[in-house]
Amino acid sequence: MLKKKLEELEKVRTTLRKVFDQAGDDQDFAKVTELSGTVEEKLAEVRKLNGVMAKLGKEIDDYRVADQAREALEKAEKAEEERVLKAGRPSLPGKTIEGKDFKLDQTPFGHRIMKAAGLEYDPEREMFKQIAGGVRQGEGCKVVKLAGFNLKTLFQRSAGWDPEVLRTGRLVDYAVRPIQVLDILPLERTTSDGIKYMDETTRDESNIIEKAEGNQYGEAEFALTERAVTIEKIPAYVPVTDEQLADVAQAESYLNNRLPEAVRRRLDYQALHGTGVTPLMLGVINKTGIQETAAADGDATADHIARAIKDVSVTGRAIASAIIMHPTDYLNERLRKTKDGAYVWGNPSMPGITSMWGLPIAQADSLAAGKAIVGDFRQYCAFVEREGMVVKMGWVNDDFIKGRNAIVAYLRGAFVWYRAAAFNYITLPA
Repeated sequence: MLKKKLEELEKVRTTLRKVFDQAGDDQDFAKVTELSGTVEEKLAEVRKLNGVMAKLGKEIDDYRVADQAREALEKAEKAEEERVLKAGRPSLPGKTIEGKDFKLDQTPFGHRIMKAAGLEYDPEREMFKQIAGGVRQGEGCKVVKLAGFNLKTLFQRSAGWDPEVLRTGRLVDYAVRPIQVLDILPLERTTSDGIKYMDETTRDESNIIEKAEGNQYGEAEFALTERAVTIEKIPAYVPVTDEQLADVAQAESYLNNRLPEAVRRRLDYQALHGTGVTPLMLGVINKTGIQETAAADGDATADHIARAIKDVSVTGRAIASAIIMHPTDYLNERLRKTKDGAYVWGNPSMPGITSMWGLPIAQADSLAAGKAIVGDFRQYCAFVEREGMVVKMGWVNDDFIKGRNAIVAYLRGAFVWYRAAAFNYITLPA
């Protein structure tokens, strides 16, 4: 059974290795072909496989402990058998040597010592009684001190061995905000330290009308403006000793996972809140020209979001592709009921709402409660990557001769919001 569990564990590990190799350093799960479905479905499957791997690891540990107990028991039985045979006794309990059956003395070892010192245990009275020549002397006499018999240090855990406690392989993650926004943004790449693009700032077609033969044509007006965005850098590092890396196999992989995740979490925050003032990237909320609308009197949340979608379409001339909401606002909407007490978005036994008006909902607790963003995240924005996630290890000052290392992780890139009016930063109804 242990072999079977090990094979199952290796199968799950092989699948996860393929998934992360295909996702690459930027963890782009859209590239993953090992799993089917949307990015969200692939991430859910990764979480499921991770749970299966943890469960199999626990079961394998249990089987190994059982094997160790069995081996210890067999070793003890063999040692006892050799001791008895060496003493010339005919057999062990349940075993026969040369056709003779023999039952070992089951008297506790401590009782045998006390008997040799002149005491015999009375199980009925639960006490030791003094004996002489095989005859008990005194009825109910508790002997607490014997001439020539001195008690030494009690052999117990504090003076002997503390029982060994094995540490499980489980690591309980610190509670941090997950990556919530990056997955809905397109990824583009550049080889430069900046991004320039042309913005069509003038497009006048009002004079284009039908004309009779011989009349002057209507004139159209077009003008472009060059826009520039600076590539910024999000770095982080953690110091670690040579001994920690050498003595604990898990330490390096743990840090190589945690540090890039921390950098991506900062990037996820910047996608919404970055001011665009170097070295900060520009977040959608601070993009000049973004639409901002408040709810009309009597509007429900769903009503206001529907109107925001319309504004993105009519004013922004774009097609809204996603909604970003705070988890509290999402919950309030999920719990909305009719006057009859029925849940608007379905019975509690049903899965939570994943979309509204056909648009997927991204929950982001870095967004202020009472706010939401509706926009065209497919066509009119992108994270432009100059350098994907880079992880390095080196030394600072005299770290090398002190056995200390610095593990560094960073990425370089910028958020580009090509059309501000394609995004609507709305205030939800109170």
